[in-house]
Amino acid sequence: MPAIIILSVLFLVLSIFSSVLASYYNENYIHETKQGLIEVITKKKQTTLFYFFVYILFSVVCVFFYSRKHLPTVDLLQAAILWYIVLAIAVVDLKIKKIPNSAVLLALIIRIVFIFINAIVSPTDFKYIAFQSILGMVVGGFIILACLLISRGGVGAGDFKLFAILGLYYGLSGIIQIMMYSLFFAAIYSVVMLISRKAKLKSTMAMAPFILCGLSVFLFFSAVME
Repeated sequence: MPAIIILSVLFLVLSIFSSVLASYYNENYIHETKQGLIEVITKKKQTTLFYFFVYILFSVVCVFFYSRKHLPTVDLLQAAILWYIVLAIAVVDLKIKKIPNSAVLLALIIRIVFIFINAIVSPTDFKYIAFQSILGMVVGGFIILACLLISRGGVGAGDFKLFAILGLYYGLSGIIQIMMYSLFFAAIYSVVMLISRKAKLKSTMAMAPFILCGLSVFLFFSAVME
């Protein structure tokens, strides 16, 4: 019981910090301004509350699976932080159809930190985890890079970087599943938009929101099947 309380408090603090940081980052990146943290929070209370509400919901789900499935704390925290970052990326991509390099870089740094944490916690599994991570990044990146070259603009460089990072997090098996779920949601959306004549065959769309959906489904089924 104390472990659940500690984890819940940790997720609460993480949600507060992340919601403020995401609101601050989105406002300055989307509008290309240099507003202060307090100024953004004051002006963008609804945005900050939106992030906080969504992050708290995700945190509740994480704590629930921790209590039911006894999932590793390190894996839960890593998944939560990654999901927080991808949500912020999805919001930016949805508004300006651009995936921020700085956010992708942050996700990369965090994954490297967690790889070293895993090396300390489970030194015998370090080589396997590192190999799977690199394999997932290379294969995931290669598949999207091929799509980028074939589609001639249908897939963006930001999508390539984001999928490569997700491959680094969840290996070959994980990135294939995330891709399948993401493309499934994107395909459904495209069909609906075409049928309703709100888009054309050559219309572009933000991919990060669908990647967020794909990541969410992957994490859910991974927790359920654990």
